[in-house]
Amino acid sequence: MRRILGVLVGLLIVFITSWVGMPTASAAETIPSYAVKAKVTPDGLLEITEFIDYDFGSAFRHGIFRTLPTQDELDDGSRWVHPVEVTSVTMDGAAVPFELNESGMLLEVKIGDPDTTITGEHTYIISYTVAGALRSMTADELAANNPYGFTAGDVELYWDFIGDGWDVPIDAARVEVTGPGQVIAAQCYVGSYGATQGCPDRIEGDAVTLGPASLYPYEGLTGVIAYPGAAFLTPPQRDIQAAPLSESPGRVFPFGLGLALVLLILPPALVLVFRRRLQGTAIPSAVVQFGPPGNLRPAELAVGLDGTMPSRAVLATLLDLVARRYITLSADDGGIFQPDRINLAWWGAGTDGLRPWEERMLASIFEGRDRATLQGYDPEFAKAVSGVQADLRREAILAERYDAESDAARNRVGCAGGTALLLTVAAFFAGIWSENMIVFAGWLPAIAGLTIGPAI
Repeated sequence: MRRILGVLVGLLIVFITSWVGMPTASAAETIPSYAVKAKVTPDGLLEITEFIDYDFGSAFRHGIFRTLPTQDELDDGSRWVHPVEVTSVTMDGAAVPFELNESGMLLEVKIGDPDTTITGEHTYIISYTVAGALRSMTADELAANNPYGFTAGDVELYWDFIGDGWDVPIDAARVEVTGPGQVIAAQCYVGSYGATQGCPDRIEGDAVTLGPASLYPYEGLTGVIAYPGAAFLTPPQRDIQAAPLSESPGRVFPFGLGLALVLLILPPALVLVFRRRLQGTAIPSAVVQFGPPGNLRPAELAVGLDGTMPSRAVLATLLDLVARRYITLSADDGGIFQPDRINLAWWGAGTDGLRPWEERMLASIFEGRDRATLQGYDPEFAKAVSGVQADLRREAILAERYDAESDAARNRVGCAGGTALLLTVAAFFAGIWSENMIVFAGWLPAIAGLTIGPAI
């Protein structure tokens, strides 16, 4: 019975393990050995060859990824640039396809055939050179901190020989570095980013051995080595460059904000300037500024101003008809779920004659009855209002109360605002897609200003 229970428990554990996707010993991926051989040349180049024994376990993969730093960010935000050139990549002693992709400050080496999957253990050899990885120490910095007794002009190599981007454990990591002269000092560090945990290091003349060390996932190995300046043909100098604008939104934002303010203020300012120039100038047949002409109805004034008859002009017309004793008007609150209701009744006492367009509007409301109600959208009434607007517009143009050319200017402003709005939306999504902060910090505020400015 105990044997049967043991077998059942074992089967249950295997089933649960496979069901929840827990890794088993045979499926775990590891790097049993990671050896690096590096050479510092008299002209300041760093030549590196990595020997990576990668065990995929029972997992099926196309290959591995190796990310190499091409820049380092300094405390002041500038970049220390050290270009990397990959010279060869092999797997199990034979050439293997690989792709290079630059992403920010890293160069990604994608190794493997995308059409072929592999499993088990394989050996990768990656060779590359790094320019600008060394620097000459200055007297000023040595005066502040010089525990090893360096002299000005001595050369320092500070390099992550094994990066912290590996998501699998490394059982044995070891680095051998040879240089152009006697090594003055060396130090080895292991751990995650920023760690200061030491590891074994040994100096033998112009050679340094770092490690061996075991690394957990996302841990790396860094070496710091010092050489005499006389060992180099020319003093190595770091290539320090300003961070690209795409990664420095703080440098771009003030310019974008300034441009946005200009584009926000400029359109209204131009309108004010033109209005001031026209102030006091007699415009033939223009609508009176300080009082309506006595012979024009509210709807005729509205159409004469901007060529349209908005809802407020319709309401003003109804109130004008009440004042002239043609109709009576009252309103009821429609409540939460119903629109307000306007009740109209024919009075007919009229103090003056109705104009043809007023007669058409009243006919569309009353439809031959003495009472009518307006509530919500009435398609017949809307059609009548549209027809009245067209008639009043033609009349205003003939009477020179309205300039039809103003439509073109209004359309151009509307087109410019609409285009700017589309550009703002496009810039927003372009910034998300490209992850380029210049778009958000520079272009987006400027385009937004151009959008809002004409609307003001």
